[in-house]
Amino acid sequence: MAVGAIRAIEGGGTAMANFAGGIAKSYTKGINGIMLGVSLLQYGASLNSPDAAKQVDNTQGSDSADGHNKGSSSQKRNDDSFSRHHLKDKIDKAMADAQSSLDSTGSWKTEAKAAEAFRVEVAEFSKKYNVEIGATIYQNGIDNFTLSDLYTDYLSGQVEPRPITELAVGLIHTHGRPSMKSLEFSGHEGDIGVYLEKSKLVGRPITGWLALQKELHKFDTAGYMNSLYKGHWKLHCHNITNPDNGC
Repeated sequence: MAVGAIRAIEGGGTAMANFAGGIAKSYTKGINGIMLGVSLLQYGASLNSPDAAKQVDNTQGSDSADGHNKGSSSQKRNDDSFSRHHLKDKIDKAMADAQSSLDSTGSWKTEAKAAEAFRVEVAEFSKKYNVEIGATIYQNGIDNFTLSDLYTDYLSGQVEPRPITELAVGLIHTHGRPSMKSLEFSGHEGDIGVYLEKSKLVGRPITGWLALQKELHKFDTAGYMNSLYKGHWKLHCHNITNPDNGC
């Protein structure tokens, strides 16, 4: 660079101007290159930062909105085509058909028979669409048990029970497309806790029912609440369909 400066001075004003222009261009390119490199480094760091804000697709049924990351097999939905948005109409149609069938019967002589009727009508499509469905069982007199309208939150992992009246005697729901662990009631932080909470609310035991595709399970809330040494809640769970299998 020093030699270039001497030659530019010896060459006069034009050469000196050209030389100065070259330095300016080189300087500008160098600065731009440095800034670009810094920008890329900052951008890369922002993507890799644990505190970086992640772009979320809030479309109903999308992986991001449902808490799943695309490409993560452990969080991938059981059915890649499952979209609560696109399946809502199908779920509503299945619920309406089941409701119509249940309404045609109207009432049952025992709580267990009402629960079994729910299982027969609901468990199959609950598994098909991987969505939890629930209902409340009411006692309207001696040998007169009825079901509330079916309800759902369009979720595969939960369904919140609706408000109940003083005539309620049981809560029944499905577990969608259950894993091996979901072939039973969830514990005190889930199903069992809900039954105990609702029981305290109405001042008497509210029975819990789990409708699986091939089995009906019952949680004897009264037996649990009245036992002196309650032990594990499973001691008060009964497999109505296959008693020898337990629950």
